[in-house]
Amino acid sequence: MKVKCRDPTFGLTVNAGEVNNRAYVQQIKRNSSAANLYSSYKATCNKIRGAYIVKVNGRRVFTKDEAIAALREAHDAKLTTVDIEFAPEKFLYAREAQKALFEHNLFKPNEPDEEHTPELTVADVRAIAAIRHPDIDFSEEHLPTDEIEMIISAIQSHAITPAEQALGRFTRRKLRKLDTWPLWQAGERKQLDHFHALKMYGAPAPRPPGAIVLRPHWQYSIKRDGTRRSRNCCDGSPKAASVLHGIASTYSSCVEQPIQRMFFALAAHNNYKVYGGDAQDAYAHSPPPDTPTFVTVDDAYAEWYEHRFSQKLDRSRVLPVLHALQGHPESGRLWESHITSILTSAEFGFKCTTHDRSIYTAVIDNQRVLMLRQVDDFALACPNEALAQRIYANIGTRLQLPSETAPPFKYLGLIKDFNGLDIKQYDDSIEVSCGSYIERVLKTHGWHTPNLTESAKNATPLTTDAITSMYKHVGPARREHS
Repeated sequence: MKVKCRDPTFGLTVNAGEVNNRAYVQQIKRNSSAANLYSSYKATCNKIRGAYIVKVNGRRVFTKDEAIAALREAHDAKLTTVDIEFAPEKFLYAREAQKALFEHNLFKPNEPDEEHTPELTVADVRAIAAIRHPDIDFSEEHLPTDEIEMIISAIQSHAITPAEQALGRFTRRKLRKLDTWPLWQAGERKQLDHFHALKMYGAPAPRPPGAIVLRPHWQYSIKRDGTRRSRNCCDGSPKAASVLHGIASTYSSCVEQPIQRMFFALAAHNNYKVYGGDAQDAYAHSPPPDTPTFVTVDDAYAEWYEHRFSQKLDRSRVLPVLHALQGHPESGRLWESHITSILTSAEFGFKCTTHDRSIYTAVIDNQRVLMLRQVDDFALACPNEALAQRIYANIGTRLQLPSETAPPFKYLGLIKDFNGLDIKQYDDSIEVSCGSYIERVLKTHGWHTPNLTESAKNATPLTTDAITSMYKHVGPARREHS
């Protein structure tokens, strides 16, 4: 492109895609350098408007900020020509994006051990469902959180008691009335003991004037092995923290199913085995939010404080948030930046693709390795297990906080499931399926074991001859209107 104007971005209006955060050309200014890329302004718009920006003068760019910075750098250098590479795939607008995302089924990751932590929240489920089905209202008014969490709990575990199942949504007030409450309370204390060791919160302090103070929130769930888990979060929803959402960046990458299938295909092609890893309490090992944030003292924290320190806590005080906390709008981005800086450092040398930042490659010990990351879940394809163990051990060492005695990273061995999918590895192939997820759905709806008391006609939603019968059926006579 020949430079013919003084615009710092050469007439390109750059924006970020809502789905993948990639930089794309939103608009082109008339009479600018970019407007003259083709025979006419109209031809230029038809060619590059909506296209993703991949490189600027050989420098790879991904986000809006990176693209603008690269364009401004070229402008400040007073170059006479600028090379810009656009992606053949154009930006997908609402209707096209809906169609393309239909197959991107982002299931909640399976939990292989007691400390494994999935990251999909109810808000995530609502957002994903809204993208896939824009014609349906998934707001709280039309689909209460109680119903969603009841369905998720039913799918995740068969160890739920009848009394717990009758509750719908698990809340502290409801759980305190059950015989299983000591198990839930033990989960609360275990979580807060762990947060205390990680220095998640600062010392209780008077509420600063004008400070952003969030309400703590507890997520209660039953694992498939029957463990009652209590997780401390904060209510960082737009309604509860509108000011924080206005100034916070909330982007973090997420594995798409086509990328996941490509990763396992590449692993099979290279005759690699895939080994799993899990960063434990990932958000708690991330830097603190950019915006100083506090949380109030709730009943669970006050009871834990009295149990641990044998003194009552002034409930008017607030707790400074010293690390990324689940539920905070910035937590996803903070973890994303933290783990990316570790993986791309000189120690590891991982590089992600231009179009997707969840799949990586690197050359370690003169051997090519591949990595797939879904938030804090890792899959590493490499020639031997010893190399995988060493890479994961080094990642854990980089994540370890000064207050910890061991790296917060668990090696899971040869991978058997990832991101909701079953993975079976053979000598000559890798099989990817979702049989376990389907089994849980069937059991949840009572379809797994046939009910002998029901007639055969009720075994399926429609009888096998339903379509033939509909075509043979004669409807009512048509009425003539005067």
